[in-house]
Amino acid sequence: MRWNDIIGKAIGYRLNISEQLYRHAIKESDHFNPLEIRIIASDRRQEYLLQVIAFLVDSYESHRRLPPSLELCSVEPVIFEELRQFQMHIPIRILSGVSSRRLPLNDTIAKEASDYWKCLNRTTKARYVMLLEDDALVVPEFASMMTSLMRQLDRRPFIDYVKLYHPNQLRKIPSIPMAIALSLFICFIYQIFVFRRVFLLWLLATSIPVYTFLRSYGSQFLADLRYGISKTVYMSASESCCTPAVIFRTQKIPEIVSKLSMESKKRAFLGHAKDHILDESEFVGRQTDTNLVVHIGAVSSVRKRWVTLNEVLAARNRDH
Repeated sequence: MRWNDIIGKAIGYRLNISEQLYRHAIKESDHFNPLEIRIIASDRRQEYLLQVIAFLVDSYESHRRLPPSLELCSVEPVIFEELRQFQMHIPIRILSGVSSRRLPLNDTIAKEASDYWKCLNRTTKARYVMLLEDDALVVPEFASMMTSLMRQLDRRPFIDYVKLYHPNQLRKIPSIPMAIALSLFICFIYQIFVFRRVFLLWLLATSIPVYTFLRSYGSQFLADLRYGISKTVYMSASESCCTPAVIFRTQKIPEIVSKLSMESKKRAFLGHAKDHILDESEFVGRQTDTNLVVHIGAVSSVRKRWVTLNEVLAARNRDH
């Protein structure tokens, strides 16, 4: 697909929303998408924002799902060049403040946390609000996955937020227990078919390389396989790290913003990033067992250093 085609589809996103909302206006309100997506936009100067919107459009169009409402929340003091091309088609909110490009590290971390809660803090009729950073692309099955996830959240009102991304190399639960169980099962079945009996020591010895193989070639394999069979996104205990994509329950947002904004003012200047502040809060969080977005940011705008992406690590493991 040419870039001009992508730009055309991305710019037409707002018009597509309006057309579908009008078509469903006379129907019951539960026909509307209960999700609002707010993209946190910064001037990365590498067409990141365009890619993020294009992947969103493709996911909902390919699955013929009613698209969610969309807003661009800019953390820059002015409308930058890439943002300007969407100005007439997608609502844009500009946060007051200064650019973080020349701020010291702790000041940058504090500004990032403050901007995050400001983007979250806006009234909406949607039941859920998703904050999506502009260096995260949704996966092709995103539209269907979000439908599955929101149905579960409707049944579990005690969950306040869900993280939609966690680096594979940092995943522990449930990926490690699942990998151990599958390794033992594979070696057990092999012994039954080959030797007609089970040797315990041999079982343990052979399961180790199988486990290493499963972990090296992607700890999401089992989760992806489970989704492929059940078409259901499962949730597990939230592990500390990373907020490229997080969905929040709307009715909890005022309390989350109020408490974590105050907490950020106290701790962000000490180097505590927004993801750690959220993880250590009183609010109930979960994470999806499979990633709903792919992180494409190769440079950390906060830490001012290169980031080794999840996909790069996976490729290195395969090569070695």
